[in-house]
Amino acid sequence: MQATIHPKHNNINAICTCGNRFTMTSTMNKKEIHIESCFKCHSVYTGKRKVATAGNIDKFNSRYNLYSKAMEGKKTSE
Repeated sequence: MQATIHPKHNNINAICTCGNRFTMTSTMNKKEIHIESCFKCHSVYTGKRKVATAGNIDKFNSRYNLYSKAMEGKKTSE
C-alpha cells in the first residue's frame, strides 16, 4: 500500500444527545463530534423499536387496494 494516499486516523470523542460519551476513530481533524443517537439510545440496539400498529397496516392495505383497483380499471378500458 502507498503510505501517502491514505488519510490519517485520529481518536475523537463522540458525544450523544442522550449523554453517552465514547471514543472512536475518524479522519476528521476535530477533537469531538456531537451525534443524535448512539448504541445506547438508538431503538434498534435497545429493543424499543416502534412496531407498526394494526391501524396503520389496515390503512396502508385499504389505500393500496384502492390504487390497484383503479389501475385494473384503466388496463381493461384501454
